[in-house]
Amino acid sequence: MKNLLYLLLALPVLGLLSSCDDDNSLPQVSVQVDYEGAVDVDGVLYVVQGEPFSVTSVKVTPDEGTGNATLGPVNYAWNSVYIGTSEVAPYGVSFDTENMNLGNHLLEMSATIIQVNKPLSTLNLGFKIKVVASAGDIPGNGDDTVEGGSIVTTVNTAH
Repeated sequence: MKNLLYLLLALPVLGLLSSCDDDNSLPQVSVQVDYEGAVDVDGVLYVVQGEPFSVTSVKVTPDEGTGNATLGPVNYAWNSVYIGTSEVAPYGVSFDTENMNLGNHLLEMSATIIQVNKPLSTLNLGFKIKVVASAGDIPGNGDDTVEGGSIVTTVNTAH
């Protein structure tokens, strides 16, 4: 009975220690992923088998009027299988495409976003990758496409 009384007395204290957070306190940033060796066609990155493909950098830019922001180490997965962590900016990674299976794949990235006066948050990004046998297999045969580039995404638009 005494234990129950202590538990009931502790509940208000636990309530005071709990955090009340809302979506407006999440980091407000844009993330830019730079890559080489792929062609973006309608949101799918086409990679020619045997040709080098790499993510050259992952950068975070705070929204105007918000505090400085940065990223923690970036974890990479290929088809949901962890392949490694890039611990030093610019957080790039290179892929050997020689023995990759032709067809659709998924490149996943995760990292911690750190922004002044905001709670730590986890960034999760996924990119559709299609490995093809030759450049001729890329839709449009490379017309009006650029090899390499950047993908920019807004992480949180809450203001």
